Amino acid sequence: MSANTPNFSPKQALFIEEYLVDLNATAAAKRAGYSPKTAYSLGQRLLKKAEIQAAIRERREKLSDDINLTQQDILKGLLSEAVFMDLGSSHAARISAWKELGKILGHYELDNLQKGNAELMTRAEFVTDLMSSIKATTGLPKPRPRQLPKPRKKK
Repeated sequence: MSANTPNFSPKQALFIEEYLVDLNATAAAKRAGYSPKTAYSLGQRLLKKAEIQAAIRERREKLSDDINLTQQDILKGLLSEAVFMDLGSSHAARISAWKELGKILGHYELDNLQKGNAELMTRAEFVTDLMSSIKATTGLPKPRPRQLPKPRKKK
């Protein structure tokens, strides 16, 4: 289903496009022409609709395909910025890059770790390997492997 599908009102179609700008439902609702007073609740309600979710997912995939960008490219770029300490680099940029890496990899979602999410462990291993390869080319200290908690058994 596309944002251009006749099933969407013009405002809904615009909301889909605007949401992809900054992933902020409230701001997207306002930019799509919804009332600023109801933008927060309406943005959240629109995001819960399966058709809207499908259209957003489809547009994101198309945008990603159009620029040929993978999640691995994003992680490598962020990690490169996080460890870059040379003329022109800033402390704030490094902190921001580390913060984004933590979000993407789910390190702020303790529930995922406690549930033993295998995908999360794979991502953490990926970053450790990536850090090691960057260390080899930049001379940074080798990262310590992160010990993930063992999954809890369901009762």
